[in-house]
Order: sequence, then C-alpha cells, then structure tokens
Amino acid sequence: LTLTIPENTTLKVNHDYGNMEVSNLITTMCDLNADASNVKISNITAPLNVHVDYGNVQLDKTVGNLNLNLGSCNVICGNQNGDVNIKSNNCNLSMGGVTGNITGDVESGTNSFLDITGNIKFNAGYSNIKMINVKGDLNMNANSGNIIGEKIEIVSTADFNTEYGNVDIDFVNDVSKMSFELKTTYGNIKLNDGVNSRNAQSDLIIERGGIKISSVTNSGNIIIK
Repeated sequence: LTLTIPENTTLKVNHDYGNMEVSNLITTMCDLNADASNVKISNITAPLNVHVDYGNVQLDKTVGNLNLNLGSCNVICGNQNGDVNIKSNNCNLSMGGVTGNITGDVESGTNSFLDITGNIKFNAGYSNIKMINVKGDLNMNANSGNIIGEKIEIVSTADFNTEYGNVDIDFVNDVSKMSFELKTTYGNIKLNDGVNSRNAQSDLIIERGGIKISSVTNSGNIIIK
C-alpha cells in the first residue's frame, strides 16, 4: 500500500506486521503505531510519535519533537532537530547528530549518543551508556551498567550515577576549574585535572565554584579527566 498525502495534514498509521516506510512529509502531526515491524522514517517535518512493540526503527532527517514508545527494538536515530523522549523495555539505541534535549527511560539494552547538542536526562536500568562529543547538562543513571563519555562539554551541571558499574568521563571543559562531589562505596576514585592526579577511596569533594560535577557509585570506579 502506497499513499501520497498533501502537506499540513495529520497522519496516523496503525500497522500490525511487515515493513513501514514514511518519508518526505511536512505535516501537523505524524503518529505511527506498529506491532511487529521494521519502520523507516526519513525527511519528516512534524511532531512525531512512534510506537513499535518489536522490530527495527530507523529515523533520519527529522524536524520537530520526537516521542519514541518502544517495546523490544533496535533504534538508529540520526540528524534530529527537536527534543526527544524515549521509553523502552529492551532497546539497542544509537542516537547521532541531535540538536535538542533528550529524556529517556530504557530498561535494558545498549545506549550510545554521538554529536549531541542539548541536555540529556537518561535512566538506563540494566545497560551501558556511551557518549561521544556531547554538549549540554547531563543527568545519567544506570542501575547495572557503565557510564562512559568522551569529549564531553558541560554547560553548568552534570550527574553520573550507577549502582553496579564504572563511571569514566573525559571532559572538554577545563577540569582544574570545575567542582566535584564524587562518592563510591566499593571502588576507587581518580581525578586528573591536567596538573595533578588525585586518587581516593569512598569520596572526593573539591569546591571551586563554576561547573559542578557529581557522581555516585555503589560498586564501581569513578575516573574523571
């Protein structure tokens, strides 16, 4: 089934099984629902709601707020301009080239963020979080997983918390001018500000004003550089 629709209409699709592709649209609202499907979305300008229970979801060149409500899916999202909200039970998530704030709650799977400009508030139940080239304020939580960041630029504050996992963050910011509150129950803390390397067990608190970083782990190491 192939449909061509006029601009500035509302599109709502309910789909059970099979492939679904939606592309090249400017609409007032795009609402896509599928049970078990491979969904491909590209070049869409509209507030976008996507609900998929099982399948692969690929998004590229989307403009507008994006809501993802997913069951067990593999998701690739690139070139998104607008805020993103994600909820999933089991999701392998890859987001790249996003300009906008991201909020998420994912129970299990893998989570990666590449080239993001915007704040991120993300809860990962039993999964790892990996970030590369991210600029914004961050609130990252993992129950059982590692939180790893490279080329991270914080605007004002960041929190990295995990129960059973390591926190390893490499900042673009000048670490020697940042404040830290780092705590671990069963692990080690290492802070390298470019001049000094500080090692501690249980907690390390440094008050300098400016950007504030906090991190708490139960059973894991904290490395800041």
